[in-house]
Amino acid sequence: MSEPRALKDDDRIARLLLVQDVAEFLYREAEILDERRYEEWLALLADDIRYWMPMRRNVKFGEGEREFTREGTDIAWFDEGKDTLTRRVRQIQTGIHWAEEPQSRIAHLVSNVQVAEASPSAGTRTKSS
Repeated sequence: MSEPRALKDDDRIARLLLVQDVAEFLYREAEILDERRYEEWLALLADDIRYWMPMRRNVKFGEGEREFTREGTDIAWFDEGKDTLTRRVRQIQTGIHWAEEPQSRIAHLVSNVQVAEASPSAGTRTKSS
């Protein structure tokens, strides 16, 4: 096998292993949240986490670029950092959080795990459905 081909195979194997690691992390995270182990969940999160989810809109045919709201420009379902997520957990833990009476029934479905970007310096950006 030639050297460039071997490097490409090594890169592909490394990427497959990274995707598997990310998927296992997401499965573990979903289980922790499903079991309401919020302190353990917070401990998983990096201090510089950005937890962001765009909104989806109905748009006319041919305007597909407008279907999802844009980062930093439009509204999103949520755009949270670790501090905000920690405050949300603390609020739930008071026992007087009106939106959690009765407690929410939680079920997470994790599928189609993808690594959108990965670099040693910038970290990993993932997507799943």
